[in-house]
Order: sequence, then C-alpha cells, then structure tokens
Amino acid sequence: MKKILSLILFLILCFGAFVSCDNETQTESSSESTQESISKEESAKEESALNIVTRDTFADAYESWIGWYYETGVLENNYHMFSYVKAIFDYEDFEKGIIEGREDCLTEVTEQTFEENFVLIVRGFSGHIRNADIYYTDFKKEDNYYTITYNTVCNILTEAPDAHDPFCDVCIIPKELCDNPNLEIKIIEKQYIFRGEKYSSPCEVYTKIHNVIGDEQTEQN
Repeated sequence: MKKILSLILFLILCFGAFVSCDNETQTESSSESTQESISKEESAKEESALNIVTRDTFADAYESWIGWYYETGVLENNYHMFSYVKAIFDYEDFEKGIIEGREDCLTEVTEQTFEENFVLIVRGFSGHIRNADIYYTDFKKEDNYYTITYNTVCNILTEAPDAHDPFCDVCIIPKELCDNPNLEIKIIEKQYIFRGEKYSSPCEVYTKIHNVIGDEQTEQN
C-alpha cells in the first residue's frame, strides 16, 4: 500500500513540474512575439516618418528664381551639377552680372533687396531633373564654411530628366545669417523622388554634398 501511495505522489509531482515548464515556455514565447510585434511597429513608424514630405516641408524655403541666366562664362565643357556659387552683397555688383536680354530680373531684385539680404548665385549644368520643384533651404555656418540645401521634388514616372542645359539660380538670403562676401559654400543636394502623386505618397530621399571651388567640384555621398 505504501508503495502505491509513493508512486501516486511521484506521478503528481512529475505532472506539476511538466505543467510549470509548459506555462513558462508559453509565457516566453508570448513575450518574444509581443516584443517582435512592437519592434516591427516602431520600425514601420520610423520608415513612414522618413517618407512624409509635403509642401509644408518647404514652407521656410528662401525666395529664389530658378533658371535665370545671370552672368556669362559658363563653360560648355563644364558639366558639373554645380560649377559655381557666389555671394553678392551689393546691388551694383549684381547689376554688372546681368546678361543682355535678362534685365527683367531687376524687377525682382532691387536695391532694397540688399538692405537686409544678400544674393546667392548658384550656377552649373542640370545633371538631373530640372523641371522638378526646386527649393533652397537651411543656409547655415559649419566649421569653416557655409552650407545651403538644394532640394528637388519630382515624380520619376512623369518628369523626364533635363540634363544638358546650363542653369543659373538666384536665391535671397537674410544678411543676419552671414556677413562674409568671401565665404566658402558647400551645397547639400537632396532629391525627393515620388513614384506616386507628389507630396501625398511615399518617396525616396537621396543626399549628396557638393564642394564647389571655382569651376571645379567634388561630390561626397
């Protein structure tokens, strides 16, 4: 009789240990599944945030005129995306650079413009889509140079690249951001490429840094 009771007691203990281990395994599995779900959700939110680009994203863009042919001397064999950047702090200097037939820009940039601003001339060849929406933003000082961000927004499926014509953009920058006419400027190029409707669908973002030195330039990915 004692042997039978001992056997029953042993079986009860073994069954209890088995149930306890099974519950622990299920708890660990459930915890890992929940953690994985949270991680995926956070990753999706982060990816989604990176792709949210609307017109409001560029609400603080500087006033600019895209494609003005200001200043002669763009070399035909210079096919860099950005071949020349110049800061002009004086209206007379700006006026001297206007090529024949483009005097209409004087109605946009006047002597009053230079009271609180300077003009940034950005020149080069297209190198990529120029019929995109273009915005200049974020002029700021780094260590021993300045940067300005050149943003292009396009739909890759509907806007064919225009990559051969020279261009010259004119951008108005507040003087409070810089008072040095001999500043070195690097251009940060950001491309926002939509495959759906612009400003209301996910987009891909690509960034390059252009070191512009006279008529030469280098690129850093």
